[in-house]
Amino acid sequence: MADHRIDTITALREVVVYGLFDGGGFGLREVREDMEKSGLSVPLAMDEEILESVLFDDLAELLFVDDDTQPFSHWWWHLGKIRDKTFPAEQLPAHLREVYLESEKIRSM
Repeated sequence: MADHRIDTITALREVVVYGLFDGGGFGLREVREDMEKSGLSVPLAMDEEILESVLFDDLAELLFVDDDTQPFSHWWWHLGKIRDKTFPAEQLPAHLREVYLESEKIRSM
């Protein structure tokens, strides 16, 4: 189990650090979902980095095709709504809600 946890966190880190930096991020949702299903704790900073990239960076359009069969609690399947600011803020974890709401202020400057 410990090896799976390390492998999964490493995979998410690679997607966040390298994939999002390059504008891709392919596999992000699947890795994040795997962590959720496995009950693994996701470092808060990684989730914040994902959200900030979605809100401010030029990423592959494929990442913004939402899967509406997924619940809002699995926000990583709703990146298009998050980018478009139509995602219900109250559905985000508190640490991400703050980033999401702050982005509105930054964009209006």
